[in-house]
Amino acid sequence: MSNFKKILKRIPILKQVLKCREKILDSLPVKRFRKNGYMINELIYTLLNEKFSYFLLCGNLLGIIRENKFLDYESDFDYGILIDSEDMWNQLKNLLLKNGFKIHHFIKYNDSICEFSFFYKKINIDFFKINVNGGKAYLSSFYKSPNIEYVNNELSVMKVEFDYIPGVEVKIVNNSHMVIPNFYESFLCSNYGNDWMVPQRNVYTTSKIGNRIHYDNERAFSYKK
Repeated sequence: MSNFKKILKRIPILKQVLKCREKILDSLPVKRFRKNGYMINELIYTLLNEKFSYFLLCGNLLGIIRENKFLDYESDFDYGILIDSEDMWNQLKNLLLKNGFKIHHFIKYNDSICEFSFFYKKINIDFFKINVNGGKAYLSSFYKSPNIEYVNNELSVMKVEFDYIPGVEVKIVNNSHMVIPNFYESFLCSNYGNDWMVPQRNVYTTSKIGNRIHYDNERAFSYKK
């Protein structure tokens, strides 16, 4: 341990912060991702690259662009995918099931599937439907607020809006093909704010950054398989 870290650990509040960070990095989901993440991403690239228009999103994209690797605390995958029918979801589902993936759940919003989640080697892999209209696009994200009483499988809805430029590029990191969207700067600004290049804690705890829009009175529904 460096002398700097030893000094930090003597400061009570920083000691707790460091302990919390170490606990996250040592958690089982993070260890699984650290071991198998690049391999799983390469498998998805091999299966999907010529069949679907898809790309990394959220923390996966942030890590690859900002740090040229997955973030140290990463534990799952988030991909955006251009889906225009339920039949395309079925094609994706059947392809992944055929290759050893398992369905975890899917989420419907306004009677349309907006997110499909799978498991592979105990790692969660989420595919978010990208909705495109002209030069703009958005994706819907879903969560549970501690201040809302939900019924059964209800979820709250948040949308992230961003400028859309058709096309993707491939960046190879740790021998794994990272598919990144041409609009990555717009998306990262919309999701994390204009200072997305600066590491921050608790970025998900507020909607007052970027172009996140919360729809407090609308509900999505999660279905387990």
